[in-house]
Amino acid sequence: MVGVSAKTEPFRAGGTNLIVSVAAFAAIVRKDGNEDLLGSVAGDDLLPKAQRRRMSTFDLGVARCIAGIARMGADEEIVFASRHGNMDLTTDLLMQLATDEIMSPAKFSMSVHNAAVGAASQMTANRAGHTAVAAARRSMAAGFTESWLRLSSGSPSLIMLYADHPLVGVYEPLDEPGPAVHIAVRLVAGGGEAHALEDGRTGAEALARALAAGAEAVTWRP
Repeated sequence: MVGVSAKTEPFRAGGTNLIVSVAAFAAIVRKDGNEDLLGSVAGDDLLPKAQRRRMSTFDLGVARCIAGIARMGADEEIVFASRHGNMDLTTDLLMQLATDEIMSPAKFSMSVHNAAVGAASQMTANRAGHTAVAAARRSMAAGFTESWLRLSSGSPSLIMLYADHPLVGVYEPLDEPGPAVHIAVRLVAGGGEAHALEDGRTGAEALARALAAGAEAVTWRP
């Protein structure tokens, strides 16, 4: 569902909602066996083959979205928001531990919550730092709040990326509704026709489709 509200005053800290402008975006939505590419998603061929071979679907989605909107060689802060991170890989490693199997060092290194963002930063030659946040169903809102604070403190622009996949295996009964979603947005100070952010993966999908339909900004309750 696309939700676009009237224009809202930018950077209102004292009110109920915050707002930031979206200068560029890239999103991948996977559900029912289909993959929707929205905005400026980079193709697999733009990523180094040697690195691509060792990356999971989760990692590749992060890299493709960041690479799609990154300015090559520009040092731009990244805020990474994810409730679970690469939980598919983490689940595999936990099952190996439970069955006394030897864990793969390569898989272990990529299971770190912000590992995919670090790999994407290397691919785009981005030497700026990145911050990882997690806040259950409100992880994306937390990412936008962290981004708003950085912009209001003087950063001219930054990239906020949200990524989460449905849970699998023993954790599947604990999952929330919604498809697998990766969405990267370049944020700047300002307002415009704003989409009202909702929580969870369903909220991330709605944001991606709203931006594709012409929304210029995001507003949310911190």
